[in-house]
Amino acid sequence: MNDTDSDFRDAILGRRTPVLEEIRHRLPSFSGSEARVARFIMTSPVEVMGMSISQLADASSTSVGSVARFCQRFGVTGYQQFKLLLSRTLPAPSEAEDAGAGDGGSDSARYRRTLIQTGEALTAASRVIDTDQIERVVDIIASAGSVLIAAAGTSTPLAWDTAYRMTALGIDARFEAGFIFQEVLAGSLGEGDVCLAISHTGSTIPTLRVVETARDRGAVTVGVTSFATSPVTELLDSVIVAGSAETHHQVEAVVSRIVHLAVLDTLLTGLRNRITGAPDAQLRVDSIVNANRI
Repeated sequence: MNDTDSDFRDAILGRRTPVLEEIRHRLPSFSGSEARVARFIMTSPVEVMGMSISQLADASSTSVGSVARFCQRFGVTGYQQFKLLLSRTLPAPSEAEDAGAGDGGSDSARYRRTLIQTGEALTAASRVIDTDQIERVVDIIASAGSVLIAAAGTSTPLAWDTAYRMTALGIDARFEAGFIFQEVLAGSLGEGDVCLAISHTGSTIPTLRVVETARDRGAVTVGVTSFATSPVTELLDSVIVAGSAETHHQVEAVVSRIVHLAVLDTLLTGLRNRITGAPDAQLRVDSIVNANRI
């Protein structure tokens, strides 16, 4: 465990006062912009759980920097860790909400409700995602010299899968889990190359650094994220916004990752139909995979 993880653990375990109560108690000590952030959080804590840092800044008439400084006053490094503190204050959904009307409070009812909610999220996403924007990103990647995928945290498995499947289509695609390595690779990009960012919040610092580096080198930047307004959208030439309602007050949004995976699958379908030789490349990869199965 590094020092940052240890400090965050201490901020969680050592906190005796719920964060909403602490905000109310400390309100007179906040600066004007911090007080506006505090008042919005106190009046709409559940809504805040579904907001990006940029959206909270807009809603409270402040700035991303003001929100970040406010969060750091509570012993955390940033907004996502603050939301985890906030989630511990909020009441859990009732069993009726969790299991669905008439289902009772059994485990099997909760399992069924979770599956239903995930399916509903995919259906809702299919209605609102801008397919023209998906087509735009397909065009950009199809003509790329090489593709670097930028991702961190729970977006990492999606990045590995996307890099593998792009490579199977004959695309020069790469992903590395190490943040520093990603940034180094971004520094080797140039005009004609593409950086694809995958980020739920759009505010993960290592991913932002990779995208910034790629853009500075002249690469085209595209991405998949859950919020139309976030730090990463300000850096991207083209963005697919694919958000979803979560089943609980989750900081690491599981359903959003499933929606992102579906969007990436859609991108790959478009690329498979666009790139010359992609079907043959896919067949070669399939033969390798099948040779390693019983």
